[in-house]
Amino acid sequence: MAVSAYDVTAFDDNTGISVQGSLNNAVVDIDSSDFSHDTNGFFLGGGAVAHLSRSVLDQDTNGIFNFASGGGAIFTTGDNRVLGSTTAQVDGPAPTVEAPL
Repeated sequence: MAVSAYDVTAFDDNTGISVQGSLNNAVVDIDSSDFSHDTNGFFLGGGAVAHLSRSVLDQDTNGIFNFASGGGAIFTTGDNRVLGSTTAQVDGPAPTVEAPL
């Protein structure tokens, strides 16, 4: 299953966006979005795959919580702003940089 999220804003939630799956069955593209003042700005778990670009994760407890396993991964074009997190900008493996489309 593939999903695209463009120009999404989530403030003061438990998790701004959460993507979970097994065996790479969940793929999400997140572009130009803002996840701020959350426990986890962005959570990825299991075998899900995410492509994150031109987004802001600001003032979260964890900006990116990468709990990927079984082929799951976060890819980034390197143009996101992840700052001001109180515990970690990235909890877990750092996203893999990929070329923009």
